[in-house]
Amino acid sequence: MPKLFRTIAGAALIATTVALAPVAPASPQAARENLSKVVQVALTVRDLPRAIAFYRDTLGLTFMFETNGMAFFQAGDMRLMVGLARQGSVPIGGAVVYFDAHDWAATEAALIRRGVRFTTPTEIVQREGAREHALREFTDPDGNALAIMGWRPQS
Repeated sequence: MPKLFRTIAGAALIATTVALAPVAPASPQAARENLSKVVQVALTVRDLPRAIAFYRDTLGLTFMFETNGMAFFQAGDMRLMVGLARQGSVPIGGAVVYFDAHDWAATEAALIRRGVRFTTPTEIVQREGAREHALREFTDPDGNALAIMGWRPQS
């Protein structure tokens, strides 16, 4: 199984690019008890209004609501929560969030038009036939590591 291991903004990156067949749970009870999917990712920010503008206007995520120093966005089947940094909270930059770029060229061009500054050139993780799996990194205004990744025609 091809994997890429490296560090981005202090967080370990492990990108698997091969679809795996689902593993059947050992029992019906295990199926109820085991974790099966990620439903929300949380990032810490310093300036909530700035973060809301970035994720809504620059990245185009659907803004859901804001409450108690937190803002929620819909990102496909998952929610993204951005919340104000508080004493003792998770430090900024402790994770990498990867967004699917279904149409790589259109997504990359739109983000550049909206002011995203990519921090790395496009990295090819895997080649398969006439296509390649690529990723390209950038940060939000608070320095949280983000990336687009997806399949595109080979360059």
